[in-house]
Amino acid sequence: FCWQAKRSIEFFPLPRAFSMTEMPYLCWAFLYTSTGVNSYKKGDVKGSYLILKAMLLKQKEPPSEKYLPEQRIAYLYFVVSIGLVIVTGVIKVIKNIMGVQPTNGILFWGAQLHNLATVMVIFGVIMHLAAFIVKENRKLLPGMFTGYVDEEYVKERHSLWYKELKREYEKQS
Repeated sequence: FCWQAKRSIEFFPLPRAFSMTEMPYLCWAFLYTSTGVNSYKKGDVKGSYLILKAMLLKQKEPPSEKYLPEQRIAYLYFVVSIGLVIVTGVIKVIKNIMGVQPTNGILFWGAQLHNLATVMVIFGVIMHLAAFIVKENRKLLPGMFTGYVDEEYVKERHSLWYKELKREYEKQS
């Protein structure tokens, strides 16, 4: 929890510089918070549906935690996709080790799954960036560069997390 002059709230566990791709950071963030904060939870699919429905029908969104249900689903998607790229990449590299000769079937399916996983990662990045088309998500763009999001945005879209932060802040003061 961190207040700045503009009353912004630290969203990411570590400050970071923007890079060409966020994938390593997303995987780190997912694994770092896999104790329950950011990992997939039962009800995330339904929660995502309710949030998308509220956005489309211009209704009030249901209260949310630090990470929206669709964010947790996206993190899981990236972890699976990138994990598949890594595992199949290792399979592809094994054939270059002297004295190791995997079967043609392993090499074929390793290459096919590697290609599929690569397409999944590219699709995920495109969808991740396309999320900024939705007006409600545009306030997060500065947070990609600074690691901080506006307090009003947090109060509006992450009300459960905001209440928790306020409680913690009041305990400290």
